[in-house]
Amino acid sequence: MLIMSDSAGDDPTVTALLAMSEFFVSQGPQAVCEAARCLLAVLALRPVARVEASVRLRLGLLLSEHTSCALEAKEQLEKSMLVAGTSGNMLEVRFHAASSLAGLLATQGHQQQARGLLRGKLEATSHHPYWHTRLLLQLADLMSSEGDVAGQLSMLSRCADYCQRVGAGHTHLLATLARGAVLLTHHDYSEAGSVLNVASSVLENHRGPGQVLLRTFYLTIQVTHLLMAGQVKTAKPHLKQLQQCVQSLSNQPEEKAGPVMTSDLSGVGRGSADDFLWLTRHHAYITVYLVSVLHSVQAGLTDKALSYVDRALQLINQEIVSSIRPSGVLGVLKVHILEQSVQCLLMRGETTNAATQLQDLVDVCHAHPVLVYSHRAVLHTLLGLYAFATGGLDRAAAQLQTALQHTNCRELRVLISLNLAVCFMKMGTSKDAELAALMTSVTSDGAGVTCQSLQSAVSYVRGLFSFTSGRIHDAKRQLRETLAIANASDLNKLTSCSLLLLGQIFMALGNNKVC
Repeated sequence: MLIMSDSAGDDPTVTALLAMSEFFVSQGPQAVCEAARCLLAVLALRPVARVEASVRLRLGLLLSEHTSCALEAKEQLEKSMLVAGTSGNMLEVRFHAASSLAGLLATQGHQQQARGLLRGKLEATSHHPYWHTRLLLQLADLMSSEGDVAGQLSMLSRCADYCQRVGAGHTHLLATLARGAVLLTHHDYSEAGSVLNVASSVLENHRGPGQVLLRTFYLTIQVTHLLMAGQVKTAKPHLKQLQQCVQSLSNQPEEKAGPVMTSDLSGVGRGSADDFLWLTRHHAYITVYLVSVLHSVQAGLTDKALSYVDRALQLINQEIVSSIRPSGVLGVLKVHILEQSVQCLLMRGETTNAATQLQDLVDVCHAHPVLVYSHRAVLHTLLGLYAFATGGLDRAAAQLQTALQHTNCRELRVLISLNLAVCFMKMGTSKDAELAALMTSVTSDGAGVTCQSLQSAVSYVRGLFSFTSGRIHDAKRQLRETLAIANASDLNKLTSCSLLLLGQIFMALGNNKVC
């Protein structure tokens, strides 16, 4: 935060303008333009280099965070770096400007330029723990957006090792947990398990700042890991711990991340390498709601899932309304929540509401181009499911086939193929050849799947295929496999569907008593 100072170039006019700027900033987003005018007035007075560099930095931040004036923000940040580079006493200003400029470049699609800028400053920050850590984390985030998983993991490892050397236990844990989360996302379960086991033992003895938020992060990863494995029943007690953990956050003061402007305008406060948070408290609440939605959807508890969806969307919309430029994290969270909501509504036959939320989902993705690319397979899958639910079988098949072209993830490909197989069965004998080839592929790919809910779904669709093909005994065997997995994992929808189909099979066999 930029505040008034008697030493701001020893000029009372500069001091007064800085105070006015700070006052306007405190009035909220609607007064940002007035704050910017005050800072421009300071620059018009040609202040000393120390003041000029800091004011240009603050102006660049205001413009980039609260307006659409990206070019003007870029210009101010570049000038701040240039002026700060004239003196060794303004290193923090230079680092802050470089970090902010890299973030701005990345949002404009200039990832390579942003990466080069950050790498160029890494060596210079090695004796400044806060800035070195910040640039490493920023590089990891940038590589994530580019799909450079190896680079992201490397940066997180460097960050964790560096924080351990400088005694920043909180951020060491944060980087370690982030690395575990990335490994899980890319299905490296063995390495992820090792990383998370180490993090768990360290976390048990951690008594530093942000302990509850770190535990929330750890439990979020743990529950998500279990849900990715389809272990709904096993995840339930851990989810309760997570929900209790995030509730306890409301009884603690909100922690802030990052440095602040110093009162003498010499630069930013020399922060600690521990001055980083996983998420803000508000975003942590939304994330836990998302995990709760995922659990309820897999368990087939659609009422409960939609209740969590409503609460999460309410929190997201509150922040969007109150911010000129909401955090990009909100877009990611909203996309995942809407994806789950659409599935729930389709399962309940609420196609009109599903269409509304599907349109919202498309709108959010179009507002964040990176999300359009990363979620396109899921978007086509949901469009296919909607078409299927509304009787458009040809459109459903086309969307699902398009979805298959946009993903290499084995689990997602199997899930899409299962839905496409059901669609082909519904379309009748005209799709027999394609269906037979698809089921061969599903059987082959499904054998390598470790997710229990997906294994159960594969068995169910194979049973359905056997039933429609007249192979009754094969169908019974496969459906019993489905029931065994579904009952053990609390997969209620699959249990219900399997029992219904078994009932039809026994009815077809004339065994009305068992039916």
